[in-house]
Amino acid sequence: MIRTLSFCFTFLLAALLSCQSSRHAKGQSQALNQPNMKNTVPEDFSITLTENQGMLPVYSTIFISAKECYFDEYEYMVHRRTSFTLSPEQLERLWQTLQDNAFEHIESEKHNIADRGGVSVFVQHNGKKTKLYDVGSYILKEEWRKQFYEIVTTIKEMTDAAMQEKKVTVKLRIDASITTTPYVLGVFVRGGVNYNSEKEGKKEMLEMKLLPGEHILSATLQENTEPAYARKTVAHAMLKFKVEPGETQTFTLKYAGGKLVVE
Repeated sequence: MIRTLSFCFTFLLAALLSCQSSRHAKGQSQALNQPNMKNTVPEDFSITLTENQGMLPVYSTIFISAKECYFDEYEYMVHRRTSFTLSPEQLERLWQTLQDNAFEHIESEKHNIADRGGVSVFVQHNGKKTKLYDVGSYILKEEWRKQFYEIVTTIKEMTDAAMQEKKVTVKLRIDASITTTPYVLGVFVRGGVNYNSEKEGKKEMLEMKLLPGEHILSATLQENTEPAYARKTVAHAMLKFKVEPGETQTFTLKYAGGKLVVE
């Protein structure tokens, strides 16, 4: 008797889960196939995409509308804002992408998570605001992952293309006070370079493309001993430098008085 009841309970639970999954799939299919207003961008249309890295003080915001577009970056001690423009055709393509992916139906679930980076998208349209999350304690439902990230990819591709036109060639000269030492040099500039002299060989010049504004250069000198994880750090610094709009600019990284400096 107990076995029979257990079997019946298991069967009913499986049937219930199957029906629930079927309803979700049917609802998603209906949302994705419903008619939409092709190429009709609402007058109040704007979109804000924010991406962060959890507890790290590093995040970015993309804002797009017919009147104003900008790309904000926050990184430790610096903040950069770069304005750009999108054509009416690009705005129409973005709006169409949102509709094709049933953006108003995308759902997330809340979980008990303390520290998790991710992406959020806020869409202002037709007098209302639709909020989409895959960040922090909000995890995107798996059946909507493809649609959400197709929207995110379209926004980022448009922004990246606009940013390329504004980037400046920046050269970082590595001074002899570093290259003539036996130390291992590591250099990281977000969006620019991630260099390690042990892996790539000693270089006297690094080149990168950066947006105008302030940036952070993280540089580390370590003794060249084994094992690598036990190496002593000789010097480490988070160095601020500013890139001006226009022509190629050159900075120099030096090791002087036991400190790393950029000039």
